Parts: sequence; structure tokens; C-alpha cells
Amino acid sequence: MLLSVEGVSKRFGGVVALHEVSLKIDKAELVGLLGLNGSGKSTLMDILSGSLAPDSGSINFAGYLTTGESPFKLARRGLSRVLQRSVLPADLSVFEQVAVGLWANSKGRSWETVYDWLDFVALLGKRESLPSQLSYYEQRKVELARALVSSPAIVLVDELTSGFSVDERVEARSLLASLKEKGIAALVIEHSLDVVESIVDRVVVLDAGKKIFDGSIVDYRREEMKDAAS
Repeated sequence: MLLSVEGVSKRFGGVVALHEVSLKIDKAELVGLLGLNGSGKSTLMDILSGSLAPDSGSINFAGYLTTGESPFKLARRGLSRVLQRSVLPADLSVFEQVAVGLWANSKGRSWETVYDWLDFVALLGKRESLPSQLSYYEQRKVELARALVSSPAIVLVDELTSGFSVDERVEARSLLASLKEKGIAALVIEHSLDVVESIVDRVVVLDAGKKIFDGSIVDYRREEMKDAAS
């Protein structure tokens, strides 16, 4: 098992953001994380990536107990993240933006790796461009390439397709689906099942900080139909 989360809880004052959430992700498994705004999705991502410590519970990643470890240590172990909002330094070229990601695991990596991932996201021809010269969609693809350039074991993807056109969503889904072939696992936050249903192996659904479903998309659709009929 690549990632194992057991009974993770988090409170902010009187607000329970997460309540005893558990989940497991295997190597090269693609999992969708669904839920309404305020359900705890981003809080869980913050905890998994080390930017927020849980109040209780444990996290095991790549054979190590990693509860409370820093983002730097987790990146070294092979965990990367695409944030919900675009964060690209204005004065760095596309090539430089992606090359920054090499720091996470420089062993065995080279500049050729940067070219490879820029080609993967179809931005090799814009490697000298600055963020101001890119569309929002292209900026998000730069961030995806930056998260992948260190060849992580798992990437946490927070609402990558938000604000994309229909065609852009189709291409983004294809990119995410390709991660499985490269041996990279992913936990993908989305509001809509329609965005991830063609690419993920399984979905985990949060509601008010609690996990209410963990299973196949077929089973989740069946549960939705039952709820609608009741």
C-alpha cells in the first residue's frame, strides 16, 4: 500500500473540518476525492502534503510513518501537489518554472526530464514564455508538469480543471489518466463526478468532514440513484 490514512481528524476552533477520515491508495492508483465546498477535501490535502498537522490519526506513506512531516520531507519521499490556485513566479520562464520541481528529488534527474514533462503537457514550444504570455489553462499545465518532474510516487491534484473549457477538460482528463501508465498514483479533488469518472479507479466522498463513501464509480452511481428514489 502506497498511502494509508487512519482516523485523521482536524478542528478549527468549534468547527470540525475532518472527523476520523481513513483511506488507502495503492501504487499507480487514481482516486477521485469528491464533496461539496466545506466538506473537508482541501483540509485533507493540506494534511497529506504536510502543510497542516492533524489533531489525531496517522498517515503512512511509502513505508514510513509520515504524520506531521514537513512538505519538504514528503516531497523527498515522493509526494507532490498541484495547488487549487495558480502560483507561478512572474519572472521565471516556463522551463524554469518546471525545473524548480527538480529540487524535490534531484537524484537521477536531469534537464532532459524537464523537456520530457513539458512535452507531456504539450508546452515544449512555449518553454521560454513567461506566465503572462500563457492562458490560464497553460499555466495550470505548467504547474502539473512542475509537480511531476521529480517523478513522484503520488501527486495530489486540487481542482485542476476548475475554470477550464469543455475541450480543455477533455485534454486535462487525458493527461491525468496517463499518470497510471507512468506508475504515478493520484488523488484528484473535483466537485463533479463527471470530471473524474472516466479516469479514476475509485472515488472517496466527504460530507461535512466525514467520509460517506469509498468505492467504485458504478457503486457510487447506484447509491446516488437510491438516494434520489427515496
